[in-house]
Amino acid sequence: MRTKYYCIDCGTEISGSRAKRCRSCSQKGILNYRFGTGLPKKSLCECGDKKGRKSLNCRKCANKKHSENIKKLWKSKNCPFTVEFGEKSPHYIDGRKNRIYYCKICKINEINYYTFWLGQGRCRSCAKKEDGKWRLEDNPGWIDGKSFNPYPLGWNKTYKEQIRYRDRYKCQLCDTPEVECTQKLHVHHKDYDKNNIRPDNLISLCKSCHSKTNFNREYWKRYFTQYKNTISVLVKKSI
Repeated sequence: MRTKYYCIDCGTEISGSRAKRCRSCSQKGILNYRFGTGLPKKSLCECGDKKGRKSLNCRKCANKKHSENIKKLWKSKNCPFTVEFGEKSPHYIDGRKNRIYYCKICKINEINYYTFWLGQGRCRSCAKKEDGKWRLEDNPGWIDGKSFNPYPLGWNKTYKEQIRYRDRYKCQLCDTPEVECTQKLHVHHKDYDKNNIRPDNLISLCKSCHSKTNFNREYWKRYFTQYKNTISVLVKKSI
């Protein structure tokens, strides 16, 4: 038979012989391990916001006091380093980031420094169409809307699978197999003409190489027509 143990105060059954009191009785008054420790409670700062458990002020007031102390240190002679602002600073160029820039189209809405100099200098409302969509012409990969033209009838999944089988399911630029890629190999047109679906005009590329060939198209046309053919001829002669 299993021996039963009971609480000293209330008489309820407890598990184990080491404990003398149940959980409810052991956490009452002086028996509680937190009794009389004086744990810090969350109180309010002078500004009215909640402050941390160990800090005397909230985060905003602490940052203000910290910045004020640093300014006092800069003004005093005991500062171990010299701080210069504005034109005297070694990182000063021409004060571009301190200026206020406006949209080049509407000239009303303020825009960021980077959108003015590195972007197209438009606010978000001017960069959208009336229907609320982004302008396709603003995309750097936009040419003349050729991507929206339909493919011919012979272009289907089985035909693309034949091109991948011909290329042994490998990218023809980086030689990575299709198994190691995140998706199927893309079938690329060498002359960037959708209607030209001859097998000698198609090549299998991975996703990263296919996105690479969408820019600087004149170079990749010469590469696939001249350079690639010369390499294949040299390989056949060596064999």
